[in-house]
Amino acid sequence: MANSSNTPPQASADESHSDADRRSEERAATVLRPALLQWEDFKTFCLVRNISSSGLKVRVFAPVKDGARISICMIDGVVFKGTVIWHENDAIGVAFDTPIALDDVLAALRRPPADTSKNRGLRLEVVSRARFIALGQAYDLEVLDISSRGIKARYAQSVPPVGEQGTLRIDDLPDRKATPRWAREDTAGFLFLDPLSFTDLGQWVMRQYQAGLGEQAP
Repeated sequence: MANSSNTPPQASADESHSDADRRSEERAATVLRPALLQWEDFKTFCLVRNISSSGLKVRVFAPVKDGARISICMIDGVVFKGTVIWHENDAIGVAFDTPIALDDVLAALRRPPADTSKNRGLRLEVVSRARFIALGQAYDLEVLDISSRGIKARYAQSVPPVGEQGTLRIDDLPDRKATPRWAREDTAGFLFLDPLSFTDLGQWVMRQYQAGLGEQAP
């Protein structure tokens, strides 16, 4: 990771005036990287299409408008903050509050995690219900977080042995083949045998959010 804090690598004042950095600021790198996007009280998945030292272009699955203040996390623990300066269809353009050191960020994106056991993909906390069906039995679950690769869930009863394949039925998503990867106390992690696309995942999160707003309406 390029920076151990929650602040992305930034260009120094002296460097920002050099010809090399001006060229870097004009350069946009295509990354096609999943990320977590937050604005106001809503957090969801998005797909970063390209990034420069001054901003990025993002595919979104929610109606984010010009002027919105947002934060985006592509690297665990590093948050980019900025303002939406344009939107078109499912794409937005974001201007960073502070220019970043682009080469350092790109290097961090390419670097594998030091702890490979934590290479689980970006995870989003959610509130949803699910049911895991295996060995002729159904196990009711409360989904705590989700990624394209699987979920963490709370269960009220025992779950099948780790590694036992079954069908995972999450509210408002197609059934998926999955298997418990770990279980402790009253929570378990389930791995999708066929990962969710970020399009399906982003659209599902938006539907869950809208459903929650509907439940809150008088």
